[in-house]
Amino acid sequence: MPGNLSQFFTGTDYLMSLPIILLTLFALGILLIDLMVPVEWKWVNAITALVGILFSAAGVWKIQVALGTRPGQPAMMNAMVVDHFAIYFWYLFLASAAISILMSMHYLEIEHEHHGEFYSLILFSIVGMMCMAAGFDVVLIFIGLELMAISTYVLVGFLRTDRRSNEAALKYMLLGAFSSGIFAYGLSLLYGLTGSTNLQIIETHLAEQMAAHQNHVQPIAVIALLTTATGLLFKIAAIPFHQWLPDAYEGAPTSVTGFMSVAVKAAAWAMLLRILLWGLYPLRTVYVPLLVFISIATMTGANLAALTQNNLKRLLAYSSIAHVGYMLLGLIALASVDYPSPAFFDGFKGILLYLLVYTFMNLGAFAVVTSLRRREVIGDEID
Repeated sequence: MPGNLSQFFTGTDYLMSLPIILLTLFALGILLIDLMVPVEWKWVNAITALVGILFSAAGVWKIQVALGTRPGQPAMMNAMVVDHFAIYFWYLFLASAAISILMSMHYLEIEHEHHGEFYSLILFSIVGMMCMAAGFDVVLIFIGLELMAISTYVLVGFLRTDRRSNEAALKYMLLGAFSSGIFAYGLSLLYGLTGSTNLQIIETHLAEQMAAHQNHVQPIAVIALLTTATGLLFKIAAIPFHQWLPDAYEGAPTSVTGFMSVAVKAAAWAMLLRILLWGLYPLRTVYVPLLVFISIATMTGANLAALTQNNLKRLLAYSSIAHVGYMLLGLIALASVDYPSPAFFDGFKGILLYLLVYTFMNLGAFAVVTSLRRREVIGDEID
């Protein structure tokens, strides 16, 4: 290939991707450290992961200072945009990962599964989440989604001798692969419709096409929206795309369940907001009415289903689904008005604040469930 990397990537590109690079290096380093330390020193892997998160957080802070009051900085040939939206989610992912690792150390000792790859997979999943939050090209967003998903599939089935864990991982993987296929098909339709994978260009082309057709949405655009939205709604576990969640939460290690309920959910929301508000915003007249019905069904159905549960993790799973319905109200509110009206920003800030409170609330709940685990007692059944 002619030329060198300096023709394509600048120092700004490397600075904007610094937290991602650091986490990747620490994730690879943990795999090497795990081969060298004795069994009684496996806690070193957890400490290394926490140090990696600390370094990555310092990188995010460095980017935040460099960004200043600017709205955002494109990087990697416009494949990603590091803005305050991405920085907010990056901090949220790192905090969730750090708390989940602290929850996991004693839990994995009890389960006799204290392996270094557990912490490495946590970091790799965070790398994928960071790509999802900062991605401004649907290809990068999809790669980040798959990196997060594959890491999470393995984490769900990490208790290799537990039948429930194996079953949950298999169900999660099959349904996740199916939804990813539908999502990829929707993205391919968007590419065929607009000729680009960049969200800004997709939004511009969709707006131009609607203006050329007297603000009528083309049928192919509706199909692209529906298939893309199906994949997105599966990832946030909105009804009726929620069937995988209770089984995955119940079978996964409890500390992994806590991590999934906050970090994975927040990453899915970051991806949803990026695509619907930055790429598919001209189609909001189509997807807002659909989200209204889905929000009502999610809030009602999940709370009713939670009443019949006798397992704490399944109960918290349905609680997590219900919270999706509440957060959809914020998305409906901001997508129902024109940008940049005050109501738009109120809805946006409402979603972000809700996610922050939800993160620490849910991690606290799962920390309690994790603390109930003993060698003879699973601790997640409601007697």
